[in-house]
Amino acid sequence: MKLKIGFIFVFSIWITKALATDQIYDVISYNDSTYLIFSRNILEARDYPLDPLIWQLYKNTLSRHKADSIIACTNWCSRGYFADWEIRNDSLILKSIKNGAPNNPRKINLNYIFEDRNTQNGVLADWFSGILRIMYIKPFVSKYKEVIAYNFIIENGIVKIKAKQNNLLKHQKNELSLENDVPILFDTIATSINYSRERIKIEDKEITDSLKIIFRVILDFEKLNEYGKPTNLKEIIINNFDVTNLHTGEKFLLDNYYNEKNKTKLQNHIWSYYSKLIKYWYENQPYEKVYHKVEKKSFWGGVLFVNT
Repeated sequence: MKLKIGFIFVFSIWITKALATDQIYDVISYNDSTYLIFSRNILEARDYPLDPLIWQLYKNTLSRHKADSIIACTNWCSRGYFADWEIRNDSLILKSIKNGAPNNPRKINLNYIFEDRNTQNGVLADWFSGILRIMYIKPFVSKYKEVIAYNFIIENGIVKIKAKQNNLLKHQKNELSLENDVPILFDTIATSINYSRERIKIEDKEITDSLKIIFRVILDFEKLNEYGKPTNLKEIIINNFDVTNLHTGEKFLLDNYYNEKNKTKLQNHIWSYYSKLIKYWYENQPYEKVYHKVEKKSFWGGVLFVNT
């Protein structure tokens, strides 16, 4: 119980300070450019790849002192640290950790945290599995800025899927907020209902061919508002993937009765990873912008182009 209360207290400090001033973001090198690691919500600790490691260290009384050495909350850094990362050969590498104020940071010795590893060239972030969101900002003259953003699906520190978006970012009230940090998967003007017209491209190094994937999902909302717009998404069900190989013309269908047995490695990969990616996208859609009235439970979908 003391452990739980202590950790909640630390997170309370993070949240309180986050509202006070601009924050320092983790930075990451990718393809010879420097990006920010971005979270839309300070409560979503899973968005920051170091936080699962800190939690692992903190849960173990023998390593809790290491977690304490990383965290030093300031007005400038509500998370208690800022880290330097790199995507290198499809691996997420931790290069350095610092804490404190930006004008007087304290560098954490990685050898102290990772006693059993060679840290000279950084450390593979094999404790992290999830979606990593990074962005590069190009300033405009107006209040908006152009953002080049990537979403990576990472498993035990290894990049499995990469998706790129170009978006607009607005700077308001000392906070950065993406206008559309994932593709909008439905129409916001009078066109075909619930299907995005945007050509969504994904680079996937697990797949050697170019694919067209038509995806269909069932969205179940708790209720609709007075204008027939959906609110409070309750459940996302992947209904099927209709896959076409753009080189050979071969087609196959994967549906929600999917069973890994007797399926190919490619089919298992598509079902596993694209289910995660598409569920994540639908969890983060601006449903208030839906043009058409919808049913509380209905079919939605779109098209992905892989390696095209």
